[in-house]
Amino acid sequence: MFVCVFFLAVCTWCANSASTGDTDVQLLQQNYTFHQEAGVWVKFYSEPQEWVSAALKCFDEGAILASPLSEEIRKVLISIMADNGLTTPMLTGISSVYAKEEYQSIEGVSLSSLCLPWSVRNLNNSVTGYLIMDANGAVTTEYIKEPHPFACYKKEKVLLNECGTKDKEFVLDDRTGSCYKAFNRLATWHEAFSACAKAGAHLAIINSDIEAEIIWELAKRVISEPPLNEKYVYIGFWAWIRRDNRLFWLTVHGQSVNDAGYARWAPKEPNDPVQYCGSVYAGGKLEDGVLHDSTCYTYKHKFICEIAPKFQAVSSRIELPSNVA
Repeated sequence: MFVCVFFLAVCTWCANSASTGDTDVQLLQQNYTFHQEAGVWVKFYSEPQEWVSAALKCFDEGAILASPLSEEIRKVLISIMADNGLTTPMLTGISSVYAKEEYQSIEGVSLSSLCLPWSVRNLNNSVTGYLIMDANGAVTTEYIKEPHPFACYKKEKVLLNECGTKDKEFVLDDRTGSCYKAFNRLATWHEAFSACAKAGAHLAIINSDIEAEIIWELAKRVISEPPLNEKYVYIGFWAWIRRDNRLFWLTVHGQSVNDAGYARWAPKEPNDPVQYCGSVYAGGKLEDGVLHDSTCYTYKHKFICEIAPKFQAVSSRIELPSNVA
């Protein structure tokens, strides 16, 4: 059956036609194929991988684990599966790794905004799930980390949702063109992610020094209001754990913090391998306004959500830090 729920956040794909430029040559050398009808470069991997390993493999190539975010892309993935004789499901980039009740693609596109055919609609909000797609293009949810074939894709830009909401506490800041709201309630990082998603927003992502100042101002204001707690405020980045236990810090829209435009850490941060959720500190010390690693579950903090401009382009080009293999 088709489940079509249209949400405020609508993702529109834009891509230039294939050319003979340097970027296209590099993609061809990496065995990516351009699909004009969908406007994406795609590379298929037949060797099964677990979801996180597949996503990191795509990141290593400056790409993203492919998701059927449009009917054109879904048809491309179906065709690739047929061309490769694949009869078992393939992974998609849609999962609930950020919050168990909120399914999103790695780029931050909500499952609720997509119209996809389901083979079995079996969403379970109590455990982390991963959306897989069969050879007919129908999806279902898997709750164990089974390895599957997968595809990586690259595109030009993603257009995010409008800066429009009924919540009057979201305030537009002309310095960035985004709307922000500091939530004066305590939550785990994953609960905060879910609250932002329900508001048609995302945990705030810092893309510049100016935006860091905005986030700091909001954080200082909200921590001064009851209920009082520690001086940390959750924002939209967290760490993925590699097989060698090193942490790879990403925003909730699938960019490294370096690529997002702001990677200023507090002195000696990040410094704890079990603190893999992102925050800023606003307690009046030297490390105010810069990035901190925080626990995801042990403590609850206040948090800041952001609604991006209607035509906020987010590059899908993800460069790994030089110290990440």
